[in-house]
Amino acid sequence: LSEDIKNLFENLIKLHDIGKCRKEFQEYIRKLEEEGFARSPGSHTLWSLEDLRNINIENLKREYLPLLYFLIAKHHSNLTLKFDDDIARVIKELIQKYYYNINTQEDIRKLHNLSSLPKEELIIATNFYISPPIGALRLFFENYLRKLNKDALFDIADLFGLFKISDSLSAQN
Repeated sequence: LSEDIKNLFENLIKLHDIGKCRKEFQEYIRKLEEEGFARSPGSHTLWSLEDLRNINIENLKREYLPLLYFLIAKHHSNLTLKFDDDIARVIKELIQKYYYNINTQEDIRKLHNLSSLPKEELIIATNFYISPPIGALRLFFENYLRKLNKDALFDIADLFGLFKISDSLSAQN
């Protein structure tokens, strides 16, 4: 395995459930243990993605950030390009900010004027900024995944499968 893929999975293992650290989730767990039943306070997956806004992700190249967001979003579901609206919104924000460095309309202008990105990538970045989250993510990830080495994609799929199995087993203990 490449160092990049190892770093991707180290970050996935560390960060995929950080949303469970929130007070609401901890109260939910406490109530479950005390009463045997509790209403879920929300999506810990969404919370984990939201909390990534405030975390400096180390040892991971910028190119792998979208894949980390995608795998966190999908750690309890299948690997389709379908997303819950709230999760899509947060992933879009994260990609804009940390992958494209786009936060405003002015950033789009700068990107076009100063960019060394290929024209196709500039179009995707611009459309990404102005499109609704679900459509933006579908276009982005279709293009993004096409660029990855096929051997790396197989390694990622294999490791993600093992990760999901171990995550499920550890949740039962």
